[in-house]
This record gives sequence, structure tokens and C-alpha cells, in this order.
Amino acid sequence: MATLGSAPLGLAISREQCAPERGDWADQAASRGWEIRLGHGPIGDGLLALGALEAFREITERQECEYFGPRPDVFGIFDNIRTSLKKSGSPHIIRSLAGTNSRLKYFANPDSSRLRLAERGHGLALFADLPIRFYLEIEEWSGQRLAAERDVLPHVSTSSRRRNDLLVVVGATSNPDKKALLARHVKALVSEFGETFEIVVLLGGSQSEAPFVQSRKVRVLAGEPINRCTDLFGSATAVVGSDTGLTHLAAITSDSRGSRTPTLGLHSRHSFLKWSTGSPLHGAIATPFAQMMAAADACPVRDRIDDRLWGDSSSMESISNEILVRSVRSLLEEAASCA
Repeated sequence: MATLGSAPLGLAISREQCAPERGDWADQAASRGWEIRLGHGPIGDGLLALGALEAFREITERQECEYFGPRPDVFGIFDNIRTSLKKSGSPHIIRSLAGTNSRLKYFANPDSSRLRLAERGHGLALFADLPIRFYLEIEEWSGQRLAAERDVLPHVSTSSRRRNDLLVVVGATSNPDKKALLARHVKALVSEFGETFEIVVLLGGSQSEAPFVQSRKVRVLAGEPINRCTDLFGSATAVVGSDTGLTHLAAITSDSRGSRTPTLGLHSRHSFLKWSTGSPLHGAIATPFAQMMAAADACPVRDRIDDRLWGDSSSMESISNEILVRSVRSLLEEAASCA
């Protein structure tokens, strides 16, 4: 798995944890209701923001909630979220069923989230992944200690039985360069695992995108509905994919026994520590640029950092076939030890 490298950027971390002056905040959330605004971003952002949902449901004794927005097919796969009709052009919103027109509003904005220090276990721990950043921020606002130690996202439950011979590659990208790179990676995986694993490439578009992956040992699925994707993830031995919503979804999908899917994310520009589900079986391979963003808790978009000024440090070409194969093998061994 990838490790942090050195970076010429620094980070100051606040040690504040609780805000006792907001002592009635949790009571207001329970009596007035609450609303989480997830913005207009891609589904990956919304899925990682569900750490906030877990915090709200905990401080309000598991109040029921509903989703409004353009992707009820995605958020409706969670057992504890009701959905309404699709609302195109609307932001993603999750709110309590109980409440008034003056619900407490929480804006789950990845750009404004920060690293969190919190008392967990036997001491002070640092938390970097987005779901627990949101969770711990609400803990801070409520002034009360919440229960979760680290892995806070809800599971997507499936009835799938975990196989020991299925490797899924998430290839949902419209970037021609990344498609060519994906083809190289798939070829490497086929060469290494093709004799013992069925390899399925999952595309976000149509079958017309399939020709860039050519091998008789590869099955290509394109434009699958979300519930079909989660059934596939639930049966997979492991999932490998770029930093996208489908890869995040794979990492929080459980099989029929409740076990999470071992997942490996490939990160080119964004922090692999921040853009993670926090699942212990969600690993990462990161380019030098993505490692630098993680070390500084920076964002190339928010902080206007032009990765082109850093040479080819953000190029996925830096992830060699050898690194990919070794990381996948390590993930499979870890998954086998947890079975």
C-alpha cells in the first residue's frame, strides 16, 4: 500500500475538540429536526458525507430520515434512508422526517472540512478521512461524546455471497488518457490473476466504451444500475478502481454475512487519506502529488495548486504494473486473513 512521502507544505492543527457553549444543540436537533445539505457534487462526495448522517441519527436516537435530490437510486440503497421521486437540478439533501420548518441545517462541504483530533481509545488520535471529519464536527457541536471509534459510514447490505475468485475493476472515467492507463492496468491484472480469477471491468457509460479493454478473459459491464453494482461488489473478492463514487460505494458494500468488500483506490491528484471511506479494508495507491496533498491536507482545486507545475508527479503513469499487482496481492491476502 502507498505511504506518505515528504512534502514541502505544512499544516497547523487545532487541538480544540468540544464546544460546551452549544450544550443545547443536540436537544434542538432532536426537537426541531435536522437537515444535511450535500451540495450538487458527484455521488462520491455525497456517500462520504454520510458520516454526518450517522452522527445526527446517534444524537437524536435514530430518527428516521429521507433523501431529496437527483439520485434516489443511490441513496435509496441504504436501509435507513427513505427516498422520494427524482428531483433533477436539486442539491442532495437528507433530512429527518420529524421536525419543523426551522430544522437545524448542516452543510457537508468537503472543502471546509479539516483534520480532526479526538479522544478515542487510550488517547488522542488524528482522523483524516471525510466521513469521520463530518462525524466529529457534529460531535464537537453537540458537546457530547459519540460512540463510533473510526469506521462511521453505514453499510450497503446485499444478499451476495462472497466469492474467492472474482476481481472487479471500476473503470468509470471519460478521460482518454485514463482509459488507456486502465487498459494497461487490466492487462497487468489479467496476466497476474487471470488464471485463478474472473475479472470484470465495470464502466459507467455504454458498451461503446468497451473496446479499450480487449481480452477474452475480461467481462465488461457498462451502465449497470446501482443495485446491480452493489450486488457485484458484495460478491467480489476485491475491487480496484480510480477515486470515484463507485469505488467508494464498493468499499462500504457488505456481503450476506455483513463483511465489507476489500477495495483499492487509485489516487492521482487528491489526498488518498481524505477521500476515503475509512473502512479498514479500503486501501490506496497514490501518486507523489496525491501523497503531497495528503501530507499537507491540501486540495488542488480549493487551494489553486496547479499539478502541472509539479511535473508528472500527478500522472497515473507513476503507478507501475508492478506496484498495482503487488498492492492487489496484498489486499487479497489481507482479505483472506479477515475471512
